[in-house]
Amino acid sequence: MRTLNFIRAIPAVAIAGALGVCLMGATNDSVSAGDVAFAPATMNILLQSVANAEAVQSDGATGDVAKLAASIQSDELAVGTQLANVASFDGIDVKTDLPKSDCTTDTFAEDQVTSLNKLISLLQAEKDSGNAPNLRDFADNAIPRLQKDLDAAKAAAK
Repeated sequence: MRTLNFIRAIPAVAIAGALGVCLMGATNDSVSAGDVAFAPATMNILLQSVANAEAVQSDGATGDVAKLAASIQSDELAVGTQLANVASFDGIDVKTDLPKSDCTTDTFAEDQVTSLNKLISLLQAEKDSGNAPNLRDFADNAIPRLQKDLDAAKAAAK
């Protein structure tokens, strides 16, 4: 009879334990120092690109540069939001404040080629050798979107 009561209690204990982990926030033991460095470095590039895109749009950019700035702003805000969520889940703090713009309308496309190449390299490295599964998946999903922006930046820079 005691064994039967004990067996009945096991599912309740398992459910309570799982709920406790969810409520406390799970920690991800697989996050490495490289993962912790990746998230803020990536976010800094994303935020700078968004700040530059906003400044270029405010300055009245036209044509391919205006289209590029709108695309950069939209895509990199979305990617940055995803990164902030994934990083938070893995216990990694990233800043989300936009810095000041550091380019002009004339240099925007060329600056984005440089920034996007660096960003895609960081993402590829995380995808290939990162420890945190969430960050690896994030990187894998972000690369094609940013590659599209890189192709547009290269075309606008010509």
